[in-house]
Amino acid sequence: MLRTEELQMGFFISLHNWPVWSTLWHLISCPFQRLLRLFFPLIKRLPDVEESAEVSQEVVSPSSVPERELLMVGMSAKTYRIRNTVRKECHVLPDDVGITEQNMEACRNEADVYLILGKHPLIATCLSIGPHREYIDLEYYENGNLKQYINSNRASIIEADLKRWAYQMIESIAYIHSKGVRHSDIRLDQWLVDAGLNARLSDFNASGFDPQPDLGLEARPALGVESPSHYLPRDPEADNTVESDLFALGSSLYELVAGQSPYEDLSDESIESLFRKEIFPSTEELLLGEIIRNCWKRRYRSAKDILDLEAWSPTTHLSDGH
Repeated sequence: MLRTEELQMGFFISLHNWPVWSTLWHLISCPFQRLLRLFFPLIKRLPDVEESAEVSQEVVSPSSVPERELLMVGMSAKTYRIRNTVRKECHVLPDDVGITEQNMEACRNEADVYLILGKHPLIATCLSIGPHREYIDLEYYENGNLKQYINSNRASIIEADLKRWAYQMIESIAYIHSKGVRHSDIRLDQWLVDAGLNARLSDFNASGFDPQPDLGLEARPALGVESPSHYLPRDPEADNTVESDLFALGSSLYELVAGQSPYEDLSDESIESLFRKEIFPSTEELLLGEIIRNCWKRRYRSAKDILDLEAWSPTTHLSDGH
C-alpha cells in the first residue's frame, strides 16, 4: 500500500512486501481535529462472526519483544514482524506530544474497528490488542497484499482467480458495512492474500463507524479519505459514507482487472477534475466492467446489491489455495 506522497516525503521505510498500514494522505486531506476523539474504556473481548473470542491482553513492552523485524515506519504506526505475527504499534515522536497523541488515536481507532468486526474469513485476523490499545497483533500473511501478489504472479493468474478475488473484495466490504464500519481508504493493496489465496481486507486506522452500544463505543467519523484515483468528489470535511466506499471499491476492482489504477498517468488534480465531470476510464472491454462503472456512477445502494448480481458463480467464493 505504498503511497507516492509517502515515498517522496520519506516518512517510512519498507523492507519487505508487507502492506503500508498508515498513509500520509489521511493527515494532509483531513483536519487534525478529526483525529482527536474521546478515550474509550478498555475492551477485553473480540467478537467472532457468530460468537465472542477472547483477545490476549498481555502486557509486553514493545521494545522488549524478541526477534522483532522492522517492516515499515508509517505516519501513525511502526510495523514489525515477530515470528508469524505482525505487530502494529503507535509511532511515538518524543519531541512532538501532539502528533504522538494523534498517532495514538489512530492506533486506538484501528483496535476498536477490529473489536467491532471480530473474526471473519475475509478480514485480516487480529490476534491480540495492547492493554491501552497502543498496538495490535495481526496474523502475518507471507503472500503480501493483493496488488503485489498479482504483479508477481501475473503469468499464472487466470480469469477465475480475478473473479474470485473481486467477489471476496466486495463481500468483505459488505461485511464491514453490515457492522456499521466505513473503511474510508479502499485500494487494491488494502487486501492481504492468505495461505489459501483468499483476499482479506485490512488497514482500518482511518475508518469511521456507527455507535456500538454493545462495546461501549460512540459513533466515530472517518479519520481520512481515499487517494485521488479512488476518491468520490465531495466536501472533504464531510464524513465518509457507504457511497464513497463503493466508489473506491469500483476503482479497486479496476486495479484488479486492468492492472493499474484509474488514470494512473495523470496528476491528482486532473483525476479529480475528470471525476467531478463523471468522466471515467473506459471499462467496456474489461472483466466486470459494468460493475466497475456502476460503482463509479453510484448505481448501487450497497455492496450486497453487487453480490446479488448474476455475474457470480460458486467458484467465486473461498479458495483452498489450489
